[in-house]
Amino acid sequence: MQQAPDIILTTKALAYLQQHGVADLSLELRPLLSCCVPYTPPPHISFGLPRKPAQFVTMQRNGITIHLDRALSDIPRLTIDQHGFSIFSWLSVSDWRPLPPSS
Repeated sequence: MQQAPDIILTTKALAYLQQHGVADLSLELRPLLSCCVPYTPPPHISFGLPRKPAQFVTMQRNGITIHLDRALSDIPRLTIDQHGFSIFSWLSVSDWRPLPPSS
């Protein structure tokens, strides 16, 4: 059985979630397919429940329910941080490294 990654919510990310009244956060892997170079961007972060809950693992961190895409279960650690300022701010995974190609 795989162990879920360590999900870290920074102080700024927690404040952002509280300010926006968010209790559920979904992290989804959306690999991009291209003709020449495979690229796996950082996980997409959205507020609320995932569209396909069976593909996600649910966990609690700092009072926030996190729905994590099962495709991310091999990642040891993910740090969610707030970037930008004022109304031009967003959440993203700050320590993302592309996944190795699957065999």
